[in-house]
Amino acid sequence: MLRCAILIAVALVAIQVSLVYSQADLVVPEGFCVDLTPGWYPFPGDCNGFIYCAEDGREAAGRCVDGLHFRPGANPGEGVCTYPTEDDDCGVSETERECGATDFWEERVTQTCNRYVRCVNGVTETRECDSNLHWDSVTQQCRTPALADCPYPICTENYEGDLEHLPHPTDCNLYFICVNMTPIERACGPGFHWDRINQYCTDPDSAGCILTGNPDPGPEPTETPAPEETTTPEPEETTTPDPEA
Repeated sequence: MLRCAILIAVALVAIQVSLVYSQADLVVPEGFCVDLTPGWYPFPGDCNGFIYCAEDGREAAGRCVDGLHFRPGANPGEGVCTYPTEDDDCGVSETERECGATDFWEERVTQTCNRYVRCVNGVTETRECDSNLHWDSVTQQCRTPALADCPYPICTENYEGDLEHLPHPTDCNLYFICVNMTPIERACGPGFHWDRINQYCTDPDSAGCILTGNPDPGPEPTETPAPEETTTPEPEETTTPDPEA
């Protein structure tokens, strides 16, 4: 029952930030999180999956969206969902989801921003957004790049404007500018975040940065309240009258 609650909590957070599409097919190996630093770890044998170990020993499995691969960081418990590379040895396909006989879903094609796969009753079809639009996995429709959640820094062909800017998928302080269809990384000043809507650096509260390349943080660990201390009142002192008084 507790495990079901953990998976539901992970799924609800995932829907809000669109970082995990399913973890029903991943089962955390028994004892995986024992003696591990709390945080995120690669799922054994699955480049797209990861395991979250909470401080209280709870654990949950998740997947990166859009075919991204989970890559561990420099320190234990750190990691991000990022672009697949040839060194990952995982194989890259347009989508890793199966299209069942009664299924209907739409999902971005791996390593693209403007293409998506539609599954209808066991049949898949690859579609493409209109010019200069990106597929948004949250609203399930094609939108302008600034409003879509594409996790890849892919410059738009025949961009209509002076200079195209792209948000960084894993760091709110960074962004990209497109020069000859090549994304070049730039950084905001210390303490500032890139505002993907207004296309400039500003304070974090105004920027409202939402990262599209980080794994879901998993269930929030809960603290068990310490039992209330109880005290037993000491008996009142009584005196026996002296019969000789």
